[in-house]
Amino acid sequence: MSRHSTIIVLSALLASASLARADESAIRVLVNGQTIPVNVIESNGTVYVPIDAIGKALGADVRIERGEVHVERSEPPAPVMAAATPIAPTVKGRLTWYNNVWEPRKPDSGAQAWLLTDSQVRDLARAAGGTIAEPIPKNQTGWDAKLTETFLFPHAIADEDGRFSFINVATGPYLLVAKSARANGLAARDRNGKIRFNQIQVTTGGTVNASIDFGPTAYRD
Repeated sequence: MSRHSTIIVLSALLASASLARADESAIRVLVNGQTIPVNVIESNGTVYVPIDAIGKALGADVRIERGEVHVERSEPPAPVMAAATPIAPTVKGRLTWYNNVWEPRKPDSGAQAWLLTDSQVRDLARAAGGTIAEPIPKNQTGWDAKLTETFLFPHAIADEDGRFSFINVATGPYLLVAKSARANGLAARDRNGKIRFNQIQVTTGGTVNASIDFGPTAYRD
């Protein structure tokens, strides 16, 4: 690009010999607060600045075609937003019980919980002689060990505050099987029985509260 093609012609006076060149140190050109190195011409109160210098400072392209000056600035690419890491679905809860009306909802420390998919529920129901809603019939004992050691279902034990959790759970329907630490085997000798079956639904990024209150419970023999 020639020198004449890069100068903004703001007045016909620019081409005349009568133009007075100002002291270059007297005028500074700032673009977005930053001084740019450029020669400046001042005449009769009018300042002339090379447009290509301004364009470069602004990140624009300057070209002259057929007597026209084109200044084009490309739009900056849209920032790439990192995809948020989805929160792993979690099933958690608190298992409680009480022995009398003066001590309601005590933590059922040592209570156990298992998390079963639909197909696992069907397998358990066939093996134990139960139903889909209640795969282990009442008055059957010893199934807590089989759930963990034979079937290898995901297993959790409630802490001293009665809390348990399953993390990184795939989405879908599940059956939570919970057994109180105060139960005498699986016998329904206490008023509400001490093994519970709760249907839950796990969704993406969600946390399912699977808390259970076993209710009135006699101390284990």
